[in-house]
Amino acid sequence: MHEPIPDQTAVSVAMTDAQRYTEAGRWADACALYLRWLDRCPEADAWIAAGQLSDAMGQHELAFKRLHRATEIGNSAQREQAFAALAMNDMHAGRFAIAGRYWWRIIRSKNNSDGPVQAWAGLVSCAIAHGNLRLSKKLIRNWKTHSSTSERRQAITQMHLHVAMGTIIRQATTSIHDDQTVAPHPTNANIALLPTDLTDLMNQSITILRQHAEQHPNRADTHYHLAMCEKVLGLSEAAQHHVDHAIHINPVYRSAVKLQQDLAA
Repeated sequence: MHEPIPDQTAVSVAMTDAQRYTEAGRWADACALYLRWLDRCPEADAWIAAGQLSDAMGQHELAFKRLHRATEIGNSAQREQAFAALAMNDMHAGRFAIAGRYWWRIIRSKNNSDGPVQAWAGLVSCAIAHGNLRLSKKLIRNWKTHSSTSERRQAITQMHLHVAMGTIIRQATTSIHDDQTVAPHPTNANIALLPTDLTDLMNQSITILRQHAEQHPNRADTHYHLAMCEKVLGLSEAAQHHVDHAIHINPVYRSAVKLQQDLAA
């Protein structure tokens, strides 16, 4: 027998409970509710919340599907929120070029100049992380005409974590020699565009990720990316601790499971 089709009240209650579980750190319970009920929900906000949770759990492809669905059924404000979440998801996965296209889409929806400060910060950060310094300088000049120094400083600071996560993934999948430089990390208030070596980049990222892990202990992706940083720097014991924690939060986190196996080898 097929399961009875629930009324929308039941679906709404399930989505509210899922959001409440997410906020309480009961992510497994939230995931179970989304898995059972989300496909029957017509509300874009629920799809965005579910997509953001998938991103935080390291399930980037599932996050994409859910957030893309939100862009199809949401109003203009919800679509913009979903595109921003899609950009963050791709940044966390190290796909800076794709993320930059989402940020540019948000800016263009605001007539190319009055886009949200977050979108400008995301676009600039993606250009820097992707290694396109010429484009990043051009974007910064444009951005300066539409925002204050304090706004830019705050927005870039808020992007540090997302750039750190994605950069770790890119470096982990790219062969880098000790004497090479990598795409610069936008770390100071003046958005300096100076190259930095891999060790400096990983140390910067560890500081950011450790702070985020303390503030958000239930984010599997933060613990996974922190473990990746620590592995690169030869901190095997710390890396093992954090990857174990990531898998404890999300047992089906495939990238974390692979990292755990690599560390045990």
